[in-house]
Amino acid sequence: MNKYSIRNGDYVFSNESGSNIIRSSSEIALLFSIDKDGTAVFHKHGTPESVASYMKLATDRYRQNGFEDMANELQMIVGKLPVDHVNRLIENSSYATKFFQEITTGKILPEGISTYPDVEL
Repeated sequence: MNKYSIRNGDYVFSNESGSNIIRSSSEIALLFSIDKDGTAVFHKHGTPESVASYMKLATDRYRQNGFEDMANELQMIVGKLPVDHVNRLIENSSYATKFFQEITTGKILPEGISTYPDVEL
């Protein structure tokens, strides 16, 4: 199983032994859809650039096909997020709602977090 670790201040996504580095970035981005009830579905993780590109593509496709609500539910979080929580999220998709709630209520305190589109934190 692949996971994130911190090396020299960067997020490194690699195989479990760390011998095969897949990508490295100074920050991490996570993409969720959040419905009106606050239920989160985790969609993607990676560099801020790759996740933003995926979010734009998904948002455009949803809108082109008449799914405005689904386009509006997409939320991207970017920042220096705690590695243990990110790895838990990747391993267990049912953790998405709890993770998103803990970020937005301040139980998980990342450094320099940004959300797109803007969400009140």
